Parts: sequence; structure tokens; C-alpha cells
Amino acid sequence: MITLTIHSGGNGKYRFYINSVDSRKIFKKRKQKVIIHINGQRFETHTTCGPKDWKNLKVGSKKGYDLYSKKISDWIIKRGYHKKIRGSCRTFIFTFKRKGGFVILTKY
Repeated sequence: MITLTIHSGGNGKYRFYINSVDSRKIFKKRKQKVIIHINGQRFETHTTCGPKDWKNLKVGSKKGYDLYSKKISDWIIKRGYHKKIRGSCRTFIFTFKRKGGFVILTKY
């Protein structure tokens, strides 16, 4: 299982944030191809931000990856998931598996 948290990407756009523990455990590098299945929709994206890979982690670099695409941002906004609940960002739990060069996340 992996938890994705909705975070602002700036300029009115939103993305899924992956904490550092799950980023390190599941993803090998930046630009790792990812398919997200959520509520009957499929989003193709890749890891952004974070280190180039875990062998080249530099002091002060971001330690968790993000998953962003315009379609993901639009989906988040359309459903109002960008609005915090009692001051907290919304989270979703996914299962994950690897297939070929992809990490596939499916909403639990």
C-alpha cells in the first residue's frame, strides 16, 4: 500500500505527493513511469521533483517524489479534492505493482 497526498503545485494546479519512505521504497528514480487507476479513470504520468536517483541524493534536495499531469490536476479540482478538510490535505490509499517499466497504482 502507498498513500498519496494532494498538494498544490502552484499556479492553481495540484498533484499527488509521495512521502520520502514510499518514494524510496517504491520508486527508483525521477521520471519513473507511473499509471494511476482511480475511480474508473487511468492517468499516465511519471515521478517528478525529488532526487535524480537515490544514489545521487544531494544535501537539501527534496526527498519525496510527486506525480503530476494536467489531467490529474483537473481531476483533483473538478472533484474539490484540493480543498483541505479541517486544515489537512486529502489523502488516498493505493495498492501498487510493477509491470515492465511501469509502477501501477490502483486506488484501494
